[in-house]
Amino acid sequence: MGFDLGANNGADCCDKGLAQGGDRSATNNRNFEGGNQFFCASGRPAAQVTVDFIDGYRHRFPVVVMCRLLESSQRTYYAAKVRRACARVIADEVHKVMIKGEWTAIYSCYGARRLHKQLNRKRYQIVRCTVVQLLKILNIRGVRRAKKVFTTHPDMTAVRSPDLVKRDFTAVAPNQLWLADITYCSTWEGRLYVSFTLDVFSRMIVGWQIAPQMRTDLVLDALEMATWQRQVANGCTHHSDSGSQYTSLRYTDRLDIVGLAASIGTIGD
Repeated sequence: MGFDLGANNGADCCDKGLAQGGDRSATNNRNFEGGNQFFCASGRPAAQVTVDFIDGYRHRFPVVVMCRLLESSQRTYYAAKVRRACARVIADEVHKVMIKGEWTAIYSCYGARRLHKQLNRKRYQIVRCTVVQLLKILNIRGVRRAKKVFTTHPDMTAVRSPDLVKRDFTAVAPNQLWLADITYCSTWEGRLYVSFTLDVFSRMIVGWQIAPQMRTDLVLDALEMATWQRQVANGCTHHSDSGSQYTSLRYTDRLDIVGLAASIGTIGD
């Protein structure tokens, strides 16, 4: 909340402008015919909110001026300063400590529903709506289930290579069958996508790359690392899913150049 507490003559300035023929509907002119109320009849904030605001600005402005502009009585302000805390406020402070402790003890994972059940199991008498309200005040919340991520987005217009593997994921020698795929991992900086190429015979990842986007360069870099490490000759089958990265023209051309037989599995492979 921010107020211009020094603008006491705003109405006089506006009236002078109107007396000179100004337009009352102009952007810079306000209509004061309805009165000088700061809040509407049903829009007055809670008394404690007003008290906290005055406490935050009383080092800059007199209390009497702020009370007048906020349409609040000085007696109400000073009475709130000396009034003892009610039983509800005292109970909320106790509940805050209890909720914060339990929430931390369960690795900061539970939300309002599970936290309320946890407190009831420990014989704490507290209703769920109070838990929800105090969690908002404490600015804490439970861990939310992440949205499911799909790493396969097929391009229906691209030409797909035939399935040469037929779900026979076996090899009797190195560089006979390679499997390529994309996965993802969550980090503090956001989601990262990992492309890798696996040699079926040795179960060794011969090429990999990490990037924040699933672009063709991601799978191309993994392929380049694999071909550089293994120096593969003709006869190796490269099997992948039907993702648009693996059916792109750049990737399929590169497979032809290095001598890899492209294979794309059917849906569900």
